Amino acid sequence: QALGIKALAFRRYSEALGELSELSDLIQQCLADGKTFRREQTEHITPDGSHRELGVTISPIRRAQEKATGAICLLSDLTELTALQKQMQLRENLAALGELSAGIAHEFKNALATISGYAQMIQSEPNAADTVENAKKILDQTRSITHVVTEFLRYARPLEISEEPVELRVLLDRTVCEILELQPQVRISIEGNFSAIAGDEGLLRQVFLNLARNAAEAAASNSPNPAVILRGETSESSEDRTQRIRILDNGPGIPIEALAKLFRPFFTTKVNGTGLGLAVVQKILLQHGGQVEAQNRVGGGAEFIVTLPATRTISQAVESKEVTI
Repeated sequence: QALGIKALAFRRYSEALGELSELSDLIQQCLADGKTFRREQTEHITPDGSHRELGVTISPIRRAQEKATGAICLLSDLTELTALQKQMQLRENLAALGELSAGIAHEFKNALATISGYAQMIQSEPNAADTVENAKKILDQTRSITHVVTEFLRYARPLEISEEPVELRVLLDRTVCEILELQPQVRISIEGNFSAIAGDEGLLRQVFLNLARNAAEAAASNSPNPAVILRGETSESSEDRTQRIRILDNGPGIPIEALAKLFRPFFTTKVNGTGLGLAVVQKILLQHGGQVEAQNRVGGGAEFIVTLPATRTISQAVESKEVTI
């Protein structure tokens, strides 16, 4: 019934399913190599031309070490479930688009209201003493709009990630030097273990520069002895090694009501922030197969935790990527 085929008895699988069928290919691999497939999802075209999404588990039938003489196939019709998932994804995408649109409209509306107000003042009193100052404020607002558009495009455009070896310790050393030029009063230290990962050095630099700069600014605004720690941890507990980088500060911490919204586009706790910095950070890390979390420290301050897949060599990472593709 799931296949839309009435008679299967005494028919070769490739004849019943078609030589080019994805399901035929899985069965052929199972018979040839004795390979087991668990919880695979594949598309199947029935004889009447309709498309179905199937959940597939295939196990070889053999005695001892002999070559497979047959295969057991367990099929589940996931067509309705897949359609429902696509509908939910579409709704989520539309909701996200609406949220983005509302954020952009809010930023533009505020800036345009300011520009309009100062322009009317200049128009009504062109020779007033504060005309030059009002014109400067209009220019500031246009720069602000340009900045918002630039940040939004950076967030919205697809990322082209190069695959190269990135030495995290070297990258963080350079990041700290850049931040100390802007916040020389903040003590920034790097500790722990760091491995080489496969990724885009320029984009990862953007991630850590953003997070460490935020931490330094928070610490500088709250403590007489502002400090930031970048702590590296590597996990050897499984085949999939991970690199964790913790960015800790002794700033005021994150308001409880803001924690769940930190990575939403256009949400910001800064007076002059665009609310896109952390959204871009999250996007870059997700594209690298990683993630970012935020929490408050027990003793005060905030902690951002970046987790990335670690690789022993770049060739292993590239090989893994090729297999996935």
